[in-house]
Amino acid sequence: MVRTDLQGQPVLHLLFADDTSLRIGTFFESGEGAGPDALAVATKTAETAVRALAAGKRAKHFEYRGDSLARLTACTALWSDAEVSARLGAAVTGKGDLSRHSCRWGEEDAERLVRLEFGLGPRPKAAAGVHEETVGGHRSLVQEAGDGCTILTGHIGGPDASRDQVEHAVLAVRAPDACGVARALAATAWPKLPS
Repeated sequence: MVRTDLQGQPVLHLLFADDTSLRIGTFFESGEGAGPDALAVATKTAETAVRALAAGKRAKHFEYRGDSLARLTACTALWSDAEVSARLGAAVTGKGDLSRHSCRWGEEDAERLVRLEFGLGPRPKAAAGVHEETVGGHRSLVQEAGDGCTILTGHIGGPDASRDQVEHAVLAVRAPDACGVARALAATAWPKLPS
Protein backbone atom coordinates (compact mmCIF):
# COMPACT_ATOMS: atom_id res chain seq x y z
CA MET A 1 0.00 0.00 0.00
CA VAL A 2 1.28 3.47 -0.94
CA ARG A 3 -0.03 6.82 0.27
CA THR A 4 -0.19 9.93 -1.88
CA ASP A 5 -2.12 13.15 -1.37
CA LEU A 6 -4.57 14.81 -3.73
CA GLN A 7 -5.66 18.39 -3.04
CA GLY A 8 -4.49 18.05 0.56
CA GLN A 9 -6.45 14.87 1.27
CA PRO A 10 -4.93 11.39 1.64
CA VAL A 11 -5.23 8.77 -1.09
CA LEU A 12 -4.14 5.16 -0.55
CA HIS A 13 -3.16 2.87 -3.42
CA LEU A 14 -3.23 -0.92 -3.17
CA LEU A 15 -0.66 -2.10 -5.70
CA PHE A 16 -1.16 -5.44 -7.44
CA ALA A 17 1.46 -7.72 -9.00
CA ASP A 18 0.15 -6.98 -12.53
CA ASP A 19 1.01 -3.25 -12.16
CA THR A 20 -2.60 -2.22 -11.57
CA SER A 21 -3.75 -0.42 -8.46
CA LEU A 22 -6.89 0.29 -6.50
CA ARG A 23 -7.16 3.91 -5.40
CA ILE A 24 -8.98 4.65 -2.15
CA GLY A 25 -9.63 8.13 -0.85
CA THR A 26 -12.19 10.26 0.89
CA PHE A 27 -12.93 13.69 -0.46
CA PHE A 28 -14.79 16.33 1.48
CA GLU A 29 -16.20 19.50 -0.08
CA SER A 30 -14.92 21.55 2.86
CA GLY A 31 -11.58 21.12 4.56
CA GLU A 32 -13.31 19.93 7.73
CA GLY A 33 -12.97 16.26 6.85
CA ALA A 34 -9.35 16.48 5.73
CA GLY A 35 -6.45 15.34 7.88
CA PRO A 36 -6.55 12.52 10.42
CA ASP A 37 -10.27 11.79 9.96
CA ALA A 38 -9.94 11.39 6.19
CA LEU A 39 -6.87 9.18 6.59
CA ALA A 40 -8.69 7.02 9.16
CA VAL A 41 -11.65 6.48 6.82
CA ALA A 42 -9.40 5.73 3.82
CA THR A 43 -7.26 3.35 5.90
CA LYS A 44 -10.28 1.47 7.24
CA THR A 45 -11.69 1.15 3.72
CA ALA A 46 -8.33 -0.09 2.39
CA GLU A 47 -8.04 -2.63 5.20
CA THR A 48 -11.55 -3.92 4.38
CA ALA A 49 -10.54 -4.31 0.73
CA VAL A 50 -7.35 -6.17 1.71
CA ARG A 51 -9.33 -8.57 3.94
CA ALA A 52 -11.78 -9.24 1.10
CA LEU A 53 -8.93 -9.93 -1.32
CA ALA A 54 -7.20 -12.19 1.22
CA ALA A 55 -10.48 -14.10 1.63
CA GLY A 56 -10.42 -14.92 -2.08
CA LYS A 57 -12.63 -12.21 -3.52
CA ARG A 58 -11.28 -10.89 -6.79
CA ALA A 59 -10.98 -7.23 -7.63
CA LYS A 60 -12.97 -6.45 -10.75
CA HIS A 61 -10.90 -5.27 -13.69
CA PHE A 62 -12.64 -3.19 -16.31
CA GLU A 63 -12.20 -4.16 -19.92
CA TYR A 64 -11.29 -0.87 -21.55
CA ARG A 65 -11.73 -0.37 -25.28
CA GLY A 66 -8.73 0.29 -27.50
CA ASP A 67 -9.62 3.99 -27.74
CA SER A 68 -9.97 4.41 -23.97
CA LEU A 69 -8.24 7.20 -22.05
CA ALA A 70 -7.35 4.51 -19.49
CA ARG A 71 -4.67 3.33 -21.93
CA LEU A 72 -2.90 6.71 -21.87
CA THR A 73 -0.26 8.05 -19.48
CA ALA A 74 -1.35 11.59 -18.63
CA CYS A 75 2.16 13.02 -18.28
CA THR A 76 3.33 11.99 -21.76
CA ALA A 77 0.30 11.30 -23.98
CA LEU A 78 -0.66 14.82 -25.01
CA TRP A 79 2.24 17.24 -24.42
CA SER A 80 5.92 17.36 -23.61
CA ASP A 81 7.19 19.17 -20.52
CA ALA A 82 8.65 21.79 -22.88
CA GLU A 83 5.21 22.49 -24.43
CA VAL A 84 3.57 22.92 -21.03
CA SER A 85 6.45 25.09 -19.79
CA ALA A 86 6.23 27.34 -22.85
CA ARG A 87 2.47 27.88 -22.43
CA LEU A 88 2.71 28.30 -18.65
CA GLY A 89 5.66 30.69 -18.80
CA ALA A 90 7.63 28.70 -16.22
CA ALA A 91 9.86 25.63 -16.38
CA VAL A 92 7.86 22.65 -15.09
CA THR A 93 8.12 18.87 -15.16
CA GLY A 94 5.11 16.55 -15.16
CA LYS A 95 4.56 14.48 -12.02
CA GLY A 96 2.05 11.65 -12.34
CA ASP A 97 0.21 9.59 -9.78
CA LEU A 98 0.37 5.81 -9.47
CA SER A 99 -2.62 5.33 -11.76
CA ARG A 100 -0.88 7.26 -14.56
CA HIS A 101 -4.27 8.91 -15.24
CA SER A 102 -3.37 12.20 -13.57
CA CYS A 103 -0.42 14.54 -14.04
CA ARG A 104 0.59 17.84 -12.46
CA TRP A 105 3.04 20.35 -13.89
CA GLY A 106 4.14 22.74 -11.15
CA GLU A 107 3.80 22.59 -7.39
CA GLU A 108 0.37 22.44 -5.73
CA ASP A 109 0.80 25.85 -4.06
CA ALA A 110 2.58 27.53 -7.01
CA GLU A 111 1.25 30.57 -8.84
CA ARG A 112 1.45 28.62 -12.12
CA LEU A 113 0.10 25.07 -12.31
CA VAL A 114 -1.32 22.71 -14.93
CA ARG A 115 -3.17 19.51 -14.04
CA LEU A 116 -4.52 16.91 -16.47
CA GLU A 117 -6.72 14.05 -15.32
CA PHE A 118 -8.52 11.26 -17.15
CA GLY A 119 -11.62 10.03 -15.33
CA LEU A 120 -15.01 8.39 -15.55
CA GLY A 121 -18.27 10.04 -14.55
CA PRO A 122 -21.66 11.35 -15.63
CA ARG A 123 -22.02 12.86 -19.08
CA PRO A 124 -20.66 16.45 -18.82
CA LYS A 125 -23.37 19.15 -18.85
CA ALA A 126 -23.18 22.92 -18.91
CA ALA A 127 -24.18 24.61 -15.66
CA ALA A 128 -24.16 28.10 -14.17
CA GLY A 129 -20.78 29.72 -14.74
CA VAL A 130 -19.75 27.02 -17.23
CA HIS A 131 -19.52 27.87 -20.94
CA GLU A 132 -19.82 25.31 -23.70
CA GLU A 133 -17.50 25.82 -26.66
CA THR A 134 -15.54 23.85 -29.23
CA VAL A 135 -11.86 23.54 -28.34
CA GLY A 136 -9.49 21.52 -30.49
CA GLY A 137 -12.49 20.16 -32.41
CA HIS A 138 -14.15 18.76 -29.26
CA ARG A 139 -17.21 19.91 -27.36
CA SER A 140 -15.75 21.31 -24.14
CA LEU A 141 -17.02 22.90 -20.96
CA VAL A 142 -14.96 25.88 -19.80
CA GLN A 143 -15.16 27.32 -16.29
CA GLU A 144 -13.19 30.30 -15.05
CA ALA A 145 -12.83 30.86 -11.31
CA GLY A 146 -10.47 33.42 -9.80
CA ASP A 147 -6.95 32.81 -11.13
CA GLY A 148 -7.89 29.38 -12.47
CA CYS A 149 -9.64 27.81 -15.44
CA THR A 150 -10.92 24.29 -16.06
CA ILE A 151 -11.72 22.71 -19.41
CA LEU A 152 -13.50 19.34 -19.56
CA THR A 153 -14.30 17.23 -22.60
CA GLY A 154 -16.21 13.95 -22.75
CA HIS A 155 -14.72 11.03 -24.61
CA ILE A 156 -16.39 7.61 -24.95
CA GLY A 157 -18.78 5.53 -22.88
CA GLY A 158 -17.39 3.78 -19.83
CA PRO A 159 -16.47 0.09 -19.70
CA ASP A 160 -18.64 -2.82 -18.61
CA ALA A 161 -21.08 -1.87 -15.83
CA SER A 162 -20.14 1.81 -16.15
CA ARG A 163 -21.63 2.19 -19.63
CA ASP A 164 -24.03 4.87 -18.34
CA GLN A 165 -20.97 7.01 -17.60
CA VAL A 166 -18.42 8.54 -19.94
CA GLU A 167 -14.70 8.90 -19.88
CA HIS A 168 -13.53 12.48 -19.72
CA ALA A 169 -10.36 14.54 -19.81
CA VAL A 170 -10.11 17.49 -17.41
CA LEU A 171 -7.50 20.20 -17.77
CA ALA A 172 -7.07 22.69 -14.92
CA VAL A 173 -4.75 25.69 -15.12
CA ARG A 174 -3.77 28.29 -12.53
CA ALA A 175 -1.81 31.16 -14.06
CA PRO A 176 -2.19 34.69 -15.35
CA ASP A 177 -4.63 34.44 -18.28
CA ALA A 178 -5.50 30.92 -17.08
CA CYS A 179 -8.25 30.34 -19.67
CA GLY A 180 -5.99 31.52 -22.50
CA VAL A 181 -3.32 29.04 -21.41
CA ALA A 182 -5.92 26.28 -20.88
CA ARG A 183 -7.51 26.83 -24.30
CA ALA A 184 -4.10 26.74 -26.01
CA LEU A 185 -3.11 23.51 -24.23
CA ALA A 186 -6.51 21.89 -24.88
CA ALA A 187 -6.40 22.92 -28.55
CA THR A 188 -3.12 20.97 -28.82
CA ALA A 189 -4.23 18.03 -26.64
CA TRP A 190 -7.83 17.24 -27.54
CA PRO A 191 -7.09 16.34 -31.20
CA LYS A 192 -4.59 13.74 -29.89
CA LEU A 193 -7.24 11.90 -27.84
CA PRO A 194 -7.68 8.39 -29.24
CA SER A 195 -10.52 7.85 -31.69
